[in-house]
Amino acid sequence: MLGLFKRVFGRREDTSLVDRYTKELTEITGSIHALEAKSSDNEARVKHLQRQLTFYGVAFCVLRVSYVMVNSGVHTLYDRTVLLNVVVCMLGVVCAKLGLGRVDEYVRHRRIVRIDELRSQHAARLEAFKKDTDFNLTSSIIKRFSSGANESDDIVLLLDDEIRGKYEELDDLKTELIALEKNDKLKDAKERDKWFDKIINSLAGDSDLGHRYAAIQCGKCQQFTGCYRLAGGPLHYKCANCDEVIEEPATTTGSG
Repeated sequence: MLGLFKRVFGRREDTSLVDRYTKELTEITGSIHALEAKSSDNEARVKHLQRQLTFYGVAFCVLRVSYVMVNSGVHTLYDRTVLLNVVVCMLGVVCAKLGLGRVDEYVRHRRIVRIDELRSQHAARLEAFKKDTDFNLTSSIIKRFSSGANESDDIVLLLDDEIRGKYEELDDLKTELIALEKNDKLKDAKERDKWFDKIINSLAGDSDLGHRYAAIQCGKCQQFTGCYRLAGGPLHYKCANCDEVIEEPATTTGSG
């Protein structure tokens, strides 16, 4: 009876935990998207305002200079009063554009800082959620057993055999080189080229290790999905194309 209560209330607690983290992460993500969208809108708005300031600023300068010239009876732009008005108007336009740029830079910087803070909060809440739900442990267990109990063992054996075989092959070539040096056969270009060909083939992977791999081909749909097995080892495989399950025990012969 006590176990039943634990299971019932435990599930409710897990459900409430997931709901709580989902709500928090959704709110943080929504805030980030809203700030990013606002940044894009403000950037377009500031560019529009800068163009408007340039257009209306120049128009105001022209009107101001025309007004001064009409009222003062001056008919040349080189008059001292006219030039002074031109300089003042242009300085006003430049200052207005610079001020708008500084304000936009400050607002954009504050928004970037806020977005970085929200992203840090999002990452922290996500890590807390993984910790509270044992996500990493659960994920590793699912990955371990969803592809067969012997998957990790096959990988370890495959790597061990490959490294061991390559080491033995290179060691044999080293012994052969020592023998060639003792017999002065390295002076023979043919023998020397033959030994170098063996080295190149070994480094390029041209060895008997390829026979230790076996391609996995589904017996139902005859589909090859790029998976290999250790030849002669046990196999637990589920076809990604037709979901056919293949179970084979370890064999002494290296058939595919």
